[in-house]
Amino acid sequence: MDLITRIFGAISPRFLARSYLLGVAFFAMTTWLSLQADPNIGHGLPKLLLAIVSTALFPFSKLVWNAMRDFLMGSNIVVMNALILFPAKFAVNLLLWLFAPIVAPIGIIFLARRVGFRSPATTGQ
Repeated sequence: MDLITRIFGAISPRFLARSYLLGVAFFAMTTWLSLQADPNIGHGLPKLLLAIVSTALFPFSKLVWNAMRDFLMGSNIVVMNALILFPAKFAVNLLLWLFAPIVAPIGIIFLARRVGFRSPATTGQ
């Protein structure tokens, strides 16, 4: 439990709040679209569970994306038309949300190593 507290403590609360808010928006959008396609909730239960997992893991996949972007772009600033930038950001965030169960473990491992994850065998407990 201490590791989970330290992992969430390593991320800024503002980043977490924005990421979870965006994740909940994607969750609501996909749930609504799924219910419009098939009103019988029993058929969409696996999709609903995947959407819940994606929402819970979204901040960690976003963390991986931000780290990769910062590594590749450095401190360069890209100026772009808002009509291109906002749809591109929406598409990137939607893809990060969709693939969060695959990408997020990388972010969780990165944070666990950053906050000093130690197994009980190495700490002598």
